[in-house]
Amino acid sequence: MDITFRRRRAFLGVLVTCVASVATGVLKASDFPSQDVRIVIADDSEATKRITEGLQKRFPSAQIVAEITASQSKRRNQVYVTVGPAALRAVLTKEIEVPILSLFTSSQAYRSILESAPKHAGGITAIFAEPSLFDQMQLIASVYKQRVSVAVLLTDKTSYLAAGLRQAASMANLDLDIEEIGADDNVNRALNRIRQAPVILAVPDTSIYNAENIRNILVTSYRHNQSVVGFSSALVKAGALASTISSIEDIIVQAEELLSEFASSGRLSVPQFPKYFSVTFNENVARSLNLSIDDNTKRMARKPSGRVS
Repeated sequence: MDITFRRRRAFLGVLVTCVASVATGVLKASDFPSQDVRIVIADDSEATKRITEGLQKRFPSAQIVAEITASQSKRRNQVYVTVGPAALRAVLTKEIEVPILSLFTSSQAYRSILESAPKHAGGITAIFAEPSLFDQMQLIASVYKQRVSVAVLLTDKTSYLAAGLRQAASMANLDLDIEEIGADDNVNRALNRIRQAPVILAVPDTSIYNAENIRNILVTSYRHNQSVVGFSSALVKAGALASTISSIEDIIVQAEELLSEFASSGRLSVPQFPKYFSVTFNENVARSLNLSIDDNTKRMARKPSGRVS
């Protein structure tokens, strides 16, 4: 085989790979024009500043918008990236017919805002603030190393999660006990009904996990010898056993990928949970519950190619 033939074959291989990538929408994040991104904020908190700084690193020409007006460009790829629920709510009150990507808003808040807002003609999607149900169930399975029952408290505000919870539990080979709290019910009675389950999986539901109830839930579950798998690092610090967590960078990388797909296809992906994550544990709680967390579980993570946890 001569050198020229080998070179031609190598070139064709590269060409085929490039064509396949374009055909399937697998593009670099930089393929989305950053001048078409508008970052919508509703406050100047430290968290919002860190998020906007991260977004601007990825999209250097993106505009930061605090005041929303109905005037807009008709460019095909323009998109508003909203940071937090207040920013999402502000955009939806205006007649802005460009696509919206909602970041750092829980699935409950996202659904509630969309239910009360006019229908958005430009299309809308989200990367939710809370962990993936699948990843949380996989974390529980890795901690316990056996089939255990996982209890989840839901209200009418979060009952939409039931189907996803059942699927995630089944895939992790776990049993599931969904306990619905009605309008005339209270958290204490619900906790007593699920006291036999070794694990409580907490989901963001402001009717349950709020400033008034968090301490009581953690103390009661501890007395029942139950672990709580939370939905944030703050909840783990407060006394939950563990959680998968996604950093600001994790969410921004996923947003970048979603916008690249949009630039390629012209269609927004469906709302989704965070793809990339690492895990956090409360070692004191683990010891108190006589749970030994192995190194493989502590290192559980999913990161973008080329990044390490």
